[in-house]
Amino acid sequence: MLMRINFVLAIALAALLFGCSDPSPLKSDLEVAINQTFGMQFDYLDHVQVFKVGNNTLESLADIKGENVRGIILTLSKAKLSVEEPLPKTFPYKIVLSTSPEGLEYNKKQTTADLLVYQEGEVTHISYNNRHYVLKEDLSSYGIE
Repeated sequence: MLMRINFVLAIALAALLFGCSDPSPLKSDLEVAINQTFGMQFDYLDHVQVFKVGNNTLESLADIKGENVRGIILTLSKAKLSVEEPLPKTFPYKIVLSTSPEGLEYNKKQTTADLLVYQEGEVTHISYNNRHYVLKEDLSSYGIE
C-alpha cells in the first residue's frame, strides 16, 4: 500500500514538474499560431490595427480589440514563407499586432509587431523582419484591397 502511494506521489510530482513548462498559461491558439507563422514571441495578443500608408501619414482602417482579433490573427497565421518571390518595393498597408495596456501583465515577451502588406490580385504579400510571406486569403473586410 505504501509503495502504491509513493508511486502516485511520484507521478503527481513529475506531472507538476514537467507538465507546466509553459511560463504563460494564458497563451492561446492565437498566440501559438501567429508565433509559429512569423517567428514572433507573443504571450498575449489582444489588439490589431490596420493602416493605409500614405506620404508620411497613416490612415486608420480598422481597430480591433479583445476577442474580436481572433478572425484576423487566424487568417494571417495561414501565411507561408516565400523564398522564391522578391519582396515588393512598397507596402501600402500596415498591420500592427500588439498587447493592450490591460494585457501587459500577461505578456512577458514581445508586445508589438508591424506587418507590411501589399495586395496583388488574390495574393497578399506580407513583410515581417525583412522576410517575405504570401497569403492567399481575403483581407478586404479589414480594409485591405
